[in-house]
Order: sequence, then structure tokens, then C-alpha cells
Amino acid sequence: MSPLYRMKGVAAGVFIIAALAGLTTRAAGGVSAIAVGQYPSAIAVNPVTNKIYVEITADTMVVIDGATGATTTVDSGANGSGIVVNPVTNKIYITNGPFAGIDSPPFLVVIDGATNACTPIADGSTGLIALNSVTNKIYVSDVGNSGFVTVIDGATNATTTIDLGAGTDPGALAVNPVTNRVYVSNGDNVDVIDGATGAVTAIPLGVASGAIGVNPATNKIYVGSASSVVVIDGATNATATISIGGAAGIFVNPATNKIYAVDDNVAVIDGATNAFTVIPMGSYPYYLSIDPVTNKAFLVDGKNLVAIDGTTNVMSTIAVGSIPDAIAVNSATGTVYVSNSGSGSVSVVDEASIPFAPGFYGEPGSQTVNAGSSVVFSAQASGNPLPACQWSYDGTPLADGAGVAGSSTSTLYLSGASAKPGFYTCSATNSAGSATSSAATLAAASSSTPGRLVDISARALVGTGSNNLIAGYVIEGSAALPVLIRSSGPALGPLGIAGTLPDPRLQLYSGAAVVDGNAGWGGNAQIASIAEAVGAFSWTSATSKDSALLETQVPGSYTAVTSGASGDTGIALAEIYDATPSGTWVSSFPRLVNISARASVGTGESALIAGFVIEGSTPETVLIRASGPALTPLNVAGALPDPEIQLYSGSTVIGSNVGWGGSAALSAAAKNVGAFTWSDPSSNDSALLVTLSPGAYSAVVTGASGDTGVSLVEVYEVP
Repeated sequence: MSPLYRMKGVAAGVFIIAALAGLTTRAAGGVSAIAVGQYPSAIAVNPVTNKIYVEITADTMVVIDGATGATTTVDSGANGSGIVVNPVTNKIYITNGPFAGIDSPPFLVVIDGATNACTPIADGSTGLIALNSVTNKIYVSDVGNSGFVTVIDGATNATTTIDLGAGTDPGALAVNPVTNRVYVSNGDNVDVIDGATGAVTAIPLGVASGAIGVNPATNKIYVGSASSVVVIDGATNATATISIGGAAGIFVNPATNKIYAVDDNVAVIDGATNAFTVIPMGSYPYYLSIDPVTNKAFLVDGKNLVAIDGTTNVMSTIAVGSIPDAIAVNSATGTVYVSNSGSGSVSVVDEASIPFAPGFYGEPGSQTVNAGSSVVFSAQASGNPLPACQWSYDGTPLADGAGVAGSSTSTLYLSGASAKPGFYTCSATNSAGSATSSAATLAAASSSTPGRLVDISARALVGTGSNNLIAGYVIEGSAALPVLIRSSGPALGPLGIAGTLPDPRLQLYSGAAVVDGNAGWGGNAQIASIAEAVGAFSWTSATSKDSALLETQVPGSYTAVTSGASGDTGIALAEIYDATPSGTWVSSFPRLVNISARASVGTGESALIAGFVIEGSTPETVLIRASGPALTPLNVAGALPDPEIQLYSGSTVIGSNVGWGGSAALSAAAKNVGAFTWSDPSSNDSALLVTLSPGAYSAVVTGASGDTGVSLVEVYEVP
């Protein structure tokens, strides 16, 4: 029997480990070895108790204390062809071997993790094992044409059998604990067992089924065969085929929705698209295990431990003991355990010590901007140690200065004449190696309608006093700009937003002076007409207490304050629109260049959301900042401790940041637009600097740790 099929019981614990990954005491050190005795084979981990279970010669189990390395020998009575651990109950299950004193194999042995006491169960099966930690049920397939799967109640050890049909040959099993379904490879079918009723449904595949992996997060099932991977939709049982040339082992990372199909090589399948990348291996790989916390995959090939960076697919080879046979990962401690049958040892590997050469998981994109406009290129690389970056223009390394900032970081900002058409690349280097990104092309356009901000808005929870929604904006140019300003409260209700502000009052300031105000728009026909022209959502009630102003404003800074007219509170939306008639604006006209909104940030619907629309024929560079700690020196009380910013295009997150890290590019852009200075590079304030194509975007500010407080979100046009 293939070792991959033999170890399916270990792979079945991946989802459990992922669920317990909040235990974050990490290991320290490089590679060490623990002697365990002759021929160690199957291995499994309990991440809660930090105990490692290793089957050595028949009938013997060695238990390793992960904290101290001390070992205890247990007479298990089983040869450990499959081991699974239930971290919830602290029980260990071993299949395929007679228990001492009982004459009629096969048996399953249960080890109590607290006492190491062993209990044999005459399960009637000889094969592979899977666990549902939610229902505390254990499933064992009877390899050898009996057509049965044995179900063990983990609470009582009582057994029942499920008949898959005469002459069938159940093999690999996998469990979806979310849907309580068990999937069993069985000839050219996959049998689906309803964990609640025991009912069986056969799914014909048209190919011989083998290894099985389940992603509980997506309810997708992956089945290996000699020529492909078959994907089963758990909701409908519909199938799709991915032609990857065979898969003897299937392993799933639910956290990233990546599936590792192991055969002569490793194919990494994107669960969202079914696209795959093949990682060539120097020798036959087997016994793959995944750490969903660090996004690393580990396998042994009979010679070494091979680690795969799940972000970049870069490999690293680590020397372990002689003839490494099996592998298990403790996600809670960041430790990899490898059983070495040749040296009678278990290698203990600290994940943090594994070197990885750099690899790029985000390539810089080509850009076309108006001549003289700024541009931003970004590239994301990972490696261990963290790689250093260096940007080059047409093959020549760049240095900061003269309009260049961030040349040695992941974000390159070019302003003015420094934004030269040509090719830009980013190189990443560490002690393990180097890599260079694909080349991004910068082209210059000459347009009279370059990208500009035409609609800027902020949605937040409106409180009282200093917790009103305060939206600031700046107009630049040499003439006045027509502007529509709205404060929506009741109008948000039909959009499915709960807890809206009942009667928003809008006050418009220039400096400290109130220049206009409104409390109830009264169905004003001109405001309705302009709102339709600029694409604002419709206010359907002429008698609603939503408020609006239509102004013609000279260049300068303005503040629109939304409060509850009667001192009430709720969610409101402040909007500022450039009301220049469509099709008439050219670059010599005035324009909106900045919005800032200060408000209390809550959770859920009470997040602070800044929306903006870029219109024109070319992309525009914008700086988006979420200030929290930076507000404290400005005497703002109750500032949000750790603002997180996420940038959306529609429902897709296209950028995020938690902690600006003193970025040179962000500092230079902030200085260019006149933003107030962030003096602490280690603060938790967050920011993004991006070049965006025309379209609608939303910047959502929340507390990174679920906390609340006052934050300021700013969106700047960056020249």
C-alpha cells in the first residue's frame, strides 16, 4: 500500500489543527533529534497538550512531551498504520493491528492522552481512519473488498457498521465536520455518508478514486486519481476534473483555499479557480503536512524534509535523520516533527529557523498616467530572513531623492519628472538567495481629462459633541466649483442599513465660520436634479429629514459637519460631489483634491467608510490614511488604538494595511499633499499609497483587534 494512503489518518487532522491555531506559543531553535527506538513510522500531534505520538515497532507507541522532549513508551498493541488525534477529547486512535491477548484482528486502539491507558476496540476494519471532532465520531474503512465502514462513538467506544455494497473496496476517507459528511473512495465512485443518518450516496467519477481531501470552509472535496484530481461540490455533488497528471495524495489548507496534490511532483491548486502550479521535486515526495498558521507545507522524500512557502511556492530543503518516513506539524508551537526509520529518531524542526529564498507573490503592474503625474509601483515578496528590496529603472538601481521615494522598499513612489516612461523592476535579496519581479512598464499619456476625484463620501456612526461626523474637503484651482453636499440618514434605511440617524443636520464651515446649513431637504427639485446628474443614489421621500446643500465654492478648505438635529445618534453618510456638468470638465478647471472624515469607529455597521470616485481617462495616484494614535498629540480624546484600513473595489479587497511602518514613500507623499505629519514610524496608524484606474472605491477603517475609538480617514489626490 502506498505510504500516502497509509497516512491519510494524519492528514485528516489538518482542519482540527487549523481550528486550534489560536494557541500561539512558538518553538525556538533549529533542528534537533529525539531518540525513540527502532523503525519509527506513523506520527501525529495533539496541539492542545503539545504531545507527539510516534509508532515504532509493532505494538509500541512513544509519546514525546513537546515542551521538554521527554519520552514515554506505551504498549499500544497496534502497529500504527494510521493515527488520528482528537484534541477536543484528548484521545488518540490507532488502526490496523491486533491488541495483545485478543486473537481476532483487526482492532482499533484508543489511547487516553491524559493517562496513556489503552483500550482495544474490535472495529471489524483493517484500513484507514478519519475523525469528526465536532460529533466525536471515528470512521475506519475496511480495505479488502468487505464493503464496510466502521463508525466508532468516541464517547462510548460503541461501534456500528455502514454497508457500502457487496464487493466494494472502501479506501481513503475524509470528513467535513461542518456538514457532517464522510467521503470514502470506493472504486470508480466516492461514497458520501450522512454522519447523522448513515445514509450513503454514491458519486460516480469515471476514474478510480484514491486519496481524498476536504475543504470545510468551501465545502469542496478533492479526489486523487492516476490522471487527475476530481473536485466535488459538497452542496450539489456535481464534479469537475483538473488534469494534473495524477495525485496519490491530497492535502488541503482551509485557511488559504490551496490544495496540494502530491505525486511525482507537487501540484498546488487554487481552490477558487482550479488553476494549478506544479512544483518540480527532485525525488518522490510523500507524507505532506500543512501548518495553516504559517502557511507552510512540509513533506519528506525519503532523504530530507522539504518545506514549501505557501505564499510563493519557494522550496527549502532541511537535513533531518536517516530515511525520514512520516511527518506531523504542531501549528500551536510552529514545530515540525519527522520520524526517521533509518536513525530511530524524531527530528524536531523549528519552522522559524527554516531559510527561504525570496519569492514574489505580488508583481508590479504596468501603468499609463498623464505626463507629469505621479505613479506608484508595488511588489510583495516574502522570504526568511525578510528580504531587502531594490527598485531599478531600465536596469539601473534607483535611489531616493529628486522625486523618488521608497526605492529600497516594497512601494516605489515617483513624482513629477522622476516618473519616466520605461521599465521598472523590484529585486528582493536575503541570505538564502534573490529574486527579481517581472518588469512593469510606465507609459505617459497626454490627456485634457486626466483622472480626478469627483465624488468623496464618508459613512460613520454619528454621536454627540465631538463625536459628530466631520467631513473636510479641499478645492484647488483658479475658479469656483459647483458642489453638492448631502447628509443621509433616513435615506439609508431602504439600502438595508440599520440604526440610521433619524434627523441629520448639515452645517457647512469655512474655517471657524458657518457659511450655510440645512435640516431637511424638503424635496428641493434642483438638488434632486443635480443628484441624478452626478450619479448619487436617489432620495425617494421629499419629506424625509435628510439634508443637502448646493454650493458654488471658491478654492479652499471646507468642513461639512453632520449631527443629530435633536441630539440623537445613528449611522449617517456625508457626500461631496463635483457638480461640474458632465463632459465639460478639462484639466484647467477647479477640482476636489482631498476629503477627510473624523468619527467614532465601532464594529460591524459602525465602521468608518470613506468612498471616492475617480473619473477621467487616466489613472490617478491617491494617498489614503487612517489615523488613530497620531490624533493623540492633537488633543483628540479616545483615539482608535490600532486602525486597520482595507481598500475595496466593489466587494473585492485590493489593498490593506495595519501599521504604516515609517514607509519612505508614504512620508514623501504625505509631505507633497500637505497632510499633517506622523512622527512615530512604529505607530499603529495605517496608510495606503496606490495608483488607481477610474472607478469607485471604498476605504474601510476598523479596529484591527476589534477595538473602538475616534479615527480620521483621509483621501488625497497625489500630484
